[in-house]
Amino acid sequence: MKQRIIAIIGEAGSGKDTFANMLSDYTGYPMLVSCTTRPMRPGEVNGREHIFISPRRRQEMGVLTDVLAYTVYGGYEYWASQCQLHPDTTIYIIDEAGFEYFVDKHKDKYEFLAINIRREIKEGVDATRTARDKDRKTLPDEAFAFIVENNHSLQELSHKALDIAWKIKR
Repeated sequence: MKQRIIAIIGEAGSGKDTFANMLSDYTGYPMLVSCTTRPMRPGEVNGREHIFISPRRRQEMGVLTDVLAYTVYGGYEYWASQCQLHPDTTIYIIDEAGFEYFVDKHKDKYEFLAINIRREIKEGVDATRTARDKDRKTLPDEAFAFIVENNHSLQELSHKALDIAWKIKR
């Protein structure tokens, strides 16, 4: 049986982190924490949302080895290594370009399940974050096993996460 990657994909402020945490809670599947050269935002914790690496340190690292996924988004690098995966199933928040890289490089080794989180109302999301989405790659709806509309309450999002957890739990 192949290792399974549950990819959570969506625009800035769509609720990816919230949904991924709910799905992790309901399934017991761990979340992969990617590395990034992006600076921490207020309230973020190194090792929880991302592993934050300074651009200088990243330059010192040189060529990345064991790369599972890689993308540049908003001028910052994001990547993950194969050693970060759980032996069975891992939840991974990733953008569309990173997901395509991942599938292209590793389609024979892993099983992929993509979930698209969509939200029309972006309350409290910094305008610079939403502006970056204009350059974002998009994938057709057929690329996703599930599309989650997140336009209501946390309780409704939780119900959707629970429903999907029941459907995907092995």
